[in-house]
Amino acid sequence: MVTITTVTDVGGRFLVLVILCCLTGLTLFGMAALQDKPSPSPLAGGVVVLLPSRSQPSFSSIVGNLQTSPETAVLPVRFIGEYQTKAPKGFQRRILTVLVGDAKVLRQIFPTDKPLPITFLGEGVPKAFKPSELAGWRRELPPLTQGAIFYLPPYARALKWTVLFVVEKPFQGGHPALFVLSPYPLMSSVQSLTDQLGQPLAASVRTALRPSTAFWMAWVGMVLLFLGGHLFLWQAWQRWKHRPSVAVLMRERWLYHSIAAVYFSLYLTAVGVVYNRPDFQDALQIPLHFIAPSQHLILFSPLTWLWNWSVQVVAVMLPSALLPPAGIVIGHMRGMVEQALTTAPIAQGSHIGGIVTALAVFWQGEATVVAMVWSGLLTRAITAPHTFGTDSYWQAYKVAFSDFLPLVKLVGVLTAMATVLGMLA
Repeated sequence: MVTITTVTDVGGRFLVLVILCCLTGLTLFGMAALQDKPSPSPLAGGVVVLLPSRSQPSFSSIVGNLQTSPETAVLPVRFIGEYQTKAPKGFQRRILTVLVGDAKVLRQIFPTDKPLPITFLGEGVPKAFKPSELAGWRRELPPLTQGAIFYLPPYARALKWTVLFVVEKPFQGGHPALFVLSPYPLMSSVQSLTDQLGQPLAASVRTALRPSTAFWMAWVGMVLLFLGGHLFLWQAWQRWKHRPSVAVLMRERWLYHSIAAVYFSLYLTAVGVVYNRPDFQDALQIPLHFIAPSQHLILFSPLTWLWNWSVQVVAVMLPSALLPPAGIVIGHMRGMVEQALTTAPIAQGSHIGGIVTALAVFWQGEATVVAMVWSGLLTRAITAPHTFGTDSYWQAYKVAFSDFLPLVKLVGVLTAMATVLGMLA
């Protein structure tokens, strides 16, 4: 008896596999959210928000916007600046956030009976650092650097790479700021405040870390979402194979799948490394940076898309024209370094936000993979021209070069999807 397997049967099984991967991935994200229980300590995470010089809402309105739970404490402080520690090698230096707070306000979080002023040094502050170094950095600080020094434990991530002076009388130097302490994610509250003010706010972010079980559940969920997404996209490419840009991928299917497998494997490996070494991501979030209002992001979304598209073309594809393997190396490095550092889900966050971020990473990764396919074609042209039906290296190079414009258009479409999802995340 002979069994005949039709194309419809194969397509149906393929679709079942795609649905199974995606649903399992989404389920794991949901299970990770259930395991993502906040720490009982308000010092598990924190954000320093610099107040604008002219703000329409009252101070109490701003505090109410940020105080989203009973466990959240909003403390008025003075932001003095960011101080770079001294070390012989660059990677040993740290950028410390220097704050000054009133004892009447801070004693509820930092109770102590020691005489004032007091200096609290957060996690990651080098042991060789002495507060007296700051005396020559800001002229108003010498009187504050002579007090007792307390080192905070590692769980107090809210003060990582932070020097906090507690004084008896209100301090007038520096810039007015709010120090928001909470075991819950705070970025949505800061984003809503920027939307309310209608102007960018400078912030220094220290997120509460996700528990190990929750992180690895989300990590496996990403693996399955990436796999299901890639298989779904391949099914879509087969339906649109008459288009010139998609025809290139259909012709070079093994090159496309191989590059995609390596790219997403390296990204996921880098995400695991970032979770185990959060200093990598903290180095991007803790230094003061601006958070723009949502309406500004929507207004400039076309420019964001053009910028992302241009980066793919200029940074990944064009270097391949001079040195063919360069695009593959640069593309994989972008996935391991830039993408992993900016999107690694090591911090507590919402269930939906994690899924949307994973989808944005997937579409951005697919755009990078397609850009690297052209680099792979050029590399093969100079190493195995016979695969293009000729023994001439130059003829093979010209054939591979002719696929540039079709692939550029496809990269633009994929980047547009990534940009939209990135804004939603």
